[in-house]
Amino acid sequence: MAARTLRLLGLAAVVCGIFACVPAAQAGTWIQVSCVNPDGSAAPSEGWSAASTGTPEAGSSESARCPMYGELSPVGGAAKVGDSEYVQYTPPDGSKLVGGVANMTMSADSGGTASGDAVLYEPALAYPSSVFFQCAWSLAACGPPPSPNDTTGSIYLPNDAGGDFIAQATCGGNPGTTCSEHETGATASSPWSSVQVNWAQFTLSNSAVPAASGFSGTALQPGVRGTGSLLFTATDTGGPGVYSVTASIDGTPVYSGTPNTNGGACVPVGSNASALMFDYQQPCPAAEAVSITIPTAVLPDGSHVLAVALTDAAGNTSPVLDQAITTSNPQTTPKPRGRGLHAQFMISWSWSAATTILRSIRVAHLPRNARVSVHCAGKHCPRLRASAKGPRKVARMLRRLAGRRLTAGQALFITVTARRHKAERIVCHIRDGLKPSARLLR
Repeated sequence: MAARTLRLLGLAAVVCGIFACVPAAQAGTWIQVSCVNPDGSAAPSEGWSAASTGTPEAGSSESARCPMYGELSPVGGAAKVGDSEYVQYTPPDGSKLVGGVANMTMSADSGGTASGDAVLYEPALAYPSSVFFQCAWSLAACGPPPSPNDTTGSIYLPNDAGGDFIAQATCGGNPGTTCSEHETGATASSPWSSVQVNWAQFTLSNSAVPAASGFSGTALQPGVRGTGSLLFTATDTGGPGVYSVTASIDGTPVYSGTPNTNGGACVPVGSNASALMFDYQQPCPAAEAVSITIPTAVLPDGSHVLAVALTDAAGNTSPVLDQAITTSNPQTTPKPRGRGLHAQFMISWSWSAATTILRSIRVAHLPRNARVSVHCAGKHCPRLRASAKGPRKVARMLRRLAGRRLTAGQALFITVTARRHKAERIVCHIRDGLKPSARLLR
């Protein structure tokens, strides 16, 4: 450890302070929480390790379990310069430490020919170049009297420093000197120096781009009906994992969700203005077989564009599919009750705003001697009046109706008659931006 004089030189330039150095919001960021979640529940200590330097005396210890700590104990005698106990947080592979906050309890209550110090570093355990906060014996750097060498509070990390976060309890000074005296008012059992991480929230940046492959399912087949299926493999290589899938048809969302909560690890424990918070270093799966449903029943029949986007836990979003599909959800007219004709018509409609196109129409359960008549009613109706008798001629007539354009407010009437049967009358009301409604007339 460098000489005591080096500790004082330029310290004001590297100390962030308890209320300074708030990290700026960035794109592609996520937050890993340690020890305590925002709601007060317990969080794990993934990413932490503990170690020592020098030859600390008996009683000195460190722990990477919550709360993480390092302590130079007076048990066994003085601490030598270079002795330290420290804890270290290392970001997961692919993510960079760009800010955050650690709630600390720090104490530096010893002196002698050397100085007890409690020090925070980023990006590496390198004094004094990586120091950003320090408590030192006889140095009022932590708080006001009567405890100038102790502090408890939230300390913000430097912005975009990268590397690791280290909290160290150490004895520092000139080689051969020792920490052997307690600060006035300290008890004989007080540690020479100590650090404790009560909780932390580390802001991490990650530039991984989600990707997908192997698309299949009924949603991609011609003329998909009702609810189609879409299957594919989603990946987030080097990232915090696939967090959400969003599917849209013609720009309108039809599905949004997390494909795998990873046993709860992929469920955010909180958020701030720029990032979601998670407890684990790999919160969401790096690869996932995805199966989602695509509803098409309310869509106009015909061609549409199906788009899918993936978002990872860091908020990186990537479009992975943009493909034309066709839908076919023919409307079946109501079946008459009781005795009489029971013909049913299957009509395929396509609509946009006030205009509706009759794409196709066919009939089932038509008696051999039945006649079908079709006409339009309403303002500015197209010239549409057709009639035919017998299954073959009726089928030919209905095919000729394909492509007819109707407008909201108009109505398409279908009448079925046959000897010795009560007529069946159906009306399809054309609506603005909606599938036409079909009902039986008494």
